[in-house]
Amino acid sequence: MRTVRRIGAAALCWLMLLVAAATVVVWSQDRTENAQLTRFEARAAAAASIVAAYAQDVFDRERRIADWLPSRAPSDAAFSREVFAAGFSGAALLDASGRLLSSAPIGASSPVNGTEATSGYLSEAFTGRAVVSDALATGPASANFALPLQGGSGRVLTVALDLREGPLQSFVSASPVPGSRGFLVDSRGTPLIMGGDGAGAQLDGFDVAAALSEPVHREDRVAVAAPVPGTPWRLMLTAPEDAVSPSPGTNAVAWWLLGGIAVATLVGGLLFGWIWASRRRSRTAQAELAQQFRLTVENAPIGICLVGLNGGFLHTNVQLQRMLGYTAEELRGLSFGDITYPDDLEAGLALLDQLVAGALPHYQMDKRYVRRDGSLMWSKVSVSLVRDEADRPLHFVAQVEDVTEVRAAQEELQRRAWYDPLTGLANRNLLLDRMAQVLVQRDRDQAIVAVAVCDLDHFKRINDSLGHPAGDRLLREVARRMQDAVRGGDTVARLGGDEFVLLLSEVVTDDEATAVLERVKAAVEAPIGIAGQELVVYFSAGLAIAASNQSAEALLRDAETALYAAKGRGRSRWELYSGGMRQRALMQLSIESELRRAIEQDEFELHYQPIVDLRTGQGVAYEALLRWRHPQRGLVLPGGFLDIAEESQLIVPLGELVLRHACRFLARHPQARWRVFVNVSPGQIGRGLLSAVILELDTAGVPASRLGLEITENAVLDATGPRLREMQQLADMGINLLMDDFGTGYSALTSLFAAPISGIKLDRSFTARLGDGGSGDRITATVGDLVASLGAHGVVEGIETVDQRRRALSHGWTYGQGYLLGRPVAEADLVLLDDEADVSSDFGAVAISVLERAE
Repeated sequence: MRTVRRIGAAALCWLMLLVAAATVVVWSQDRTENAQLTRFEARAAAAASIVAAYAQDVFDRERRIADWLPSRAPSDAAFSREVFAAGFSGAALLDASGRLLSSAPIGASSPVNGTEATSGYLSEAFTGRAVVSDALATGPASANFALPLQGGSGRVLTVALDLREGPLQSFVSASPVPGSRGFLVDSRGTPLIMGGDGAGAQLDGFDVAAALSEPVHREDRVAVAAPVPGTPWRLMLTAPEDAVSPSPGTNAVAWWLLGGIAVATLVGGLLFGWIWASRRRSRTAQAELAQQFRLTVENAPIGICLVGLNGGFLHTNVQLQRMLGYTAEELRGLSFGDITYPDDLEAGLALLDQLVAGALPHYQMDKRYVRRDGSLMWSKVSVSLVRDEADRPLHFVAQVEDVTEVRAAQEELQRRAWYDPLTGLANRNLLLDRMAQVLVQRDRDQAIVAVAVCDLDHFKRINDSLGHPAGDRLLREVARRMQDAVRGGDTVARLGGDEFVLLLSEVVTDDEATAVLERVKAAVEAPIGIAGQELVVYFSAGLAIAASNQSAEALLRDAETALYAAKGRGRSRWELYSGGMRQRALMQLSIESELRRAIEQDEFELHYQPIVDLRTGQGVAYEALLRWRHPQRGLVLPGGFLDIAEESQLIVPLGELVLRHACRFLARHPQARWRVFVNVSPGQIGRGLLSAVILELDTAGVPASRLGLEITENAVLDATGPRLREMQQLADMGINLLMDDFGTGYSALTSLFAAPISGIKLDRSFTARLGDGGSGDRITATVGDLVASLGAHGVVEGIETVDQRRRALSHGWTYGQGYLLGRPVAEADLVLLDDEADVSSDFGAVAISVLERAE
């Protein structure tokens, strides 16, 4: 009986054990199912947190752009360079009212209007909170990140980012759960990023909002979702039911266990096997998750490393190895101190100490690393400390971003802001800054400060003849010579073109300043070899001595005024500024203003002076001479306004006005056979002179053969390329071209062979020397013989006496002009030449290139 009871008790115990075992199995299965769903939900929440961290990293990159922004809105070009360097596809800087200040790409319109700025997602940014937008209309994978700027300006910086370009796409696409799919969805349900085989915009038919509260089962799939903190986005994961839940058939194990004691051992084995497999699956899932995280770190676009408390590298990803030029094995044998630039090491160690002490949660700094090849890499380093459960430090985690190119671009922009890119000299900004500093020092120490504005004479001729590359080489050589000639504390700057400035600080006397300027002038005017030619560059300058409490701009303006005075007195010289120069400059400015009005209202008239055949006294042509009928000052001669017209770029419209008057004069005398010669400024040649002549001739209905143009010797000598072609086209039309004021420029007879001129007018300075029995007579006779031998026409200007007329004839000159032969008079007072006389058959024939005659 006792045995029966023992057997019964044992059987009962065994049965109870089996029932308990079955119960444990069923309970374990339910718990495992719930645990796997819980882990699936946790995985979605963890993934959402990673996405949130990525969004914060985007804002950190955006803050670096914000730190760069100046107080005023930058140009679109500068703004675009900074935005694209940070890896964004576009950006906009808005003021407090939503108005666009700067955009990238250049010229892009504002992404919002005023209403959107106050009612859309940006309204939160204008209240001071960083916000992330839903998917943009420009692309489902693009979103805006709006960041309010500090400082109380109310401005907002918003950037556009293609999320597929970063690590999120690969992160969402990868999952340790077989068959799973990931969706990053905005608040409207629009997918931003999708990952996994078969992922589509329909989100596998799930409602994201429902999946936020609990797992949702649909057909053979289950979905979980989690909000992305700090954004309007939600991260949803879907997976096959059997990938996250045990097979329903597994419940039969418990019932088979209850079916009989005979299979108890088998059931126990099955139970053990199931538990073992479940744990193995869990370990596999954890290993896959760890592998996925490792791959994310390894493939990250920035350098990531684990650093021990002793500073040694524990682990480095591929990007950091590539950035530094070391292998993983080599880095494991180094510490961060071994590759840190010495000047940055102390600051980095101090921040690490604060991390270990708990004074900082993390830190970020710019520092330099020394690559394996010895070059320096500027980096932005973010470091945090990992602790164990007992809050003991374990190791450091560092993220390293290579900003060498960004830094180099910033330094280049900074250099361009202060230095001339061609010569490396200080530019206007740096010059004015240094001038302001030395002027403050001057007011305190009572030292002398001088500024000289320098200009190269006829520099444009070098550009036109030898080309701009040669001109640039010349400017660089001039800059070098200037720097070598000044004292150690002086500044040489280039304002642009061929204009340079010397800032002479702490000058003991005015004579010392002039001595430095003379030394610079001598250095610049020494022969220079450019493009296989030896050039001599002449140099004009204006020198100004700083007065008490004078501003930098005022001092520079005085030096420029002195430069204009030097140019007006013959160039290749310098002038010291005086108060009278300012008054003359103001007067010239007043004349310029009046001249503009006079051209608009046509206050000009032409006076006509005859050109006479010295043999017969017969007039053969007229020269048209410009006069200004000023409302207050009366009749103003050209010497009172032509130079100002040249300097103020008014010579072209003024020249067109003269052509119009001359052509209308000719049109009023259609039967006349004589010509009218019009003076042409060098500034008109190559700037539409041909078009203006054709227009006025056609409008007046006058043939080209009745018009002549007088061009100064220097203008003919300077004519190259397009200018020379325009002169040839004018001559081909039948317009007579005379070289005026011959002998006042370079006296280069070779210029006769380069331009399509038909004659020359000898300057009146040679006429005044007729009869001196010396060089005046010899030069006049020599040039007269040359003109006659070339078959050209020669006109002697300034004949005022009978003796001058007689001597000009004896030296071979046929035509003359001057007060003895006829004064300039207005058309109303003009006694016209005989309209029927054939006075044009000899003088003023159509121009033929002298070079062709020589051939």
